[in-house]
Amino acid sequence: MKNIAIYAETGKTVGLGHLIRCSAIAEELCRKDNILFITTKGFVDENFRISNVRYTQSVSPKENEETFVFNMRNIFKKADIQVALLDSYYITQNILLELNIECKIVVFDGSSVYPLGINMIINYTLRASYENYFQRYGNKVSLAIGPKYFPLRRDIRQTKPINIIEKPKNIFVSLGGSEMLEETVEVISIVKKIDGNLDIYMVGDKILCESEVIKNDSKIHFYSNIKNVENVMKKCDIAVSAAGTTIYELLSLGIPTISFAIAENQLVNKELEDIILWCGLINKITKNGRLRIKDKNIIKNKLSFLLESYEIREKLSEQGKVFIDGLGAVRIAQMIKCLEEKNTNKR
Repeated sequence: MKNIAIYAETGKTVGLGHLIRCSAIAEELCRKDNILFITTKGFVDENFRISNVRYTQSVSPKENEETFVFNMRNIFKKADIQVALLDSYYITQNILLELNIECKIVVFDGSSVYPLGINMIINYTLRASYENYFQRYGNKVSLAIGPKYFPLRRDIRQTKPINIIEKPKNIFVSLGGSEMLEETVEVISIVKKIDGNLDIYMVGDKILCESEVIKNDSKIHFYSNIKNVENVMKKCDIAVSAAGTTIYELLSLGIPTISFAIAENQLVNKELEDIILWCGLINKITKNGRLRIKDKNIIKNKLSFLLESYEIREKLSEQGKVFIDGLGAVRIAQMIKCLEEKNTNKR
């Protein structure tokens, strides 16, 4: 039995992505190991608490790198931590070198930016290349690379995929946080113009619900800060989503999805373009902050096509369920357990 620490960057400015994926891994690890889950100081969210997991907090590395390292080293020593998973955009090379003295280090890394101080890398993004990582790190670092390592939460894994019906009744919409308010309103407008009978199920920041378009429409059902988002997703027959982690959850539930990137790091590979209706990189940097006419037409055409074609929806549903098998968190937990017991990276 190992003592494993997990630090997930949390707070209003970073959303729930780190917390959700780290919680999925903690769910698997806590079956046989002692897990200490560390969140950012001042953050409280009881929805994601896991039984048999201990919780504590630390200042964010964004606020004070030196204090973060000091806190982590004290926590690791006191709890006799052998392995630590760090999930934050603000982790630096210096932090890794300092903490790798105390224990083995695992990181999420989207662009192989950490050359030293790590023992395992997780990158489940769709464009991740195992070969590229292996060329850089060889056998010195354990590599969990590719979509099969997406850490799907146990609740979603245990949710039965949807059945494809002849005529869709409900649509799931998720474009991100409050910074995507204008784009969200645009997509809702597109949906309603194509089929005003569709019920729209949305998740996002509470501020989105303050939009007049959203809060005054009885056909729009809005949810904020919920743990079991699968309960909302499974009500829906199709989805429109930005290409973040939500895509993987929708695919696992067999929900035919239209997707687009709102940032360069959300661009997908050719394999996924055959599994979703892909709209490319949406340029949201316009004078009025709204989707361009060309972008709106792309989404409109894809949505009309999806609504009209039962066969395509069936095909996309089956492909999605195969693509994301739900065992990513299990695979990551197994790799963490297999890390050697030595405490430093000798590279």
